[in-house]
Amino acid sequence: MNRRIKDISAGAVIFRRRNNLEFLLLKNRFNEWELAKGHLQDKDIRTSAIIEVLEETGFDSVKFIDGFFEKISYVKEFDKEIVDKTIYFFLVEKDDKIKLSKEHSEYCWNGLEESCSLVVFNEQKELLEKAFDFISSRLF
Repeated sequence: MNRRIKDISAGAVIFRRRNNLEFLLLKNRFNEWELAKGHLQDKDIRTSAIIEVLEETGFDSVKFIDGFFEKISYVKEFDKEIVDKTIYFFLVEKDDKIKLSKEHSEYCWNGLEESCSLVVFNEQKELLEKAFDFISSRLF
């Protein structure tokens, strides 16, 4: 029988404005595209998200955009464990150079449609769509 564990992470949907909105995706060790996120490193979710974004992107600083805070949850089987995954996401606009951590092999900037086609979990696709709608309605 598989062991069931809870896993809580924090991160950010990172975007930039070019001819259109582009989202930052990172390729992990499983060759999957994902958003910048990681395990809680602090009791405070916001602080953990900042730590993870800085670590995974090499940015000098990040500032979250007020009004956007989303939680996604899904179940994933990993190494004979069933993982109940919960991730809290903030929103960041940034167009700095990326310096990847050892956790990721590549990065890419893509529009909404291509970003949604690259991420594995439907919950991340829905999150990208929510971020796009939020940005489109409040920041333009």
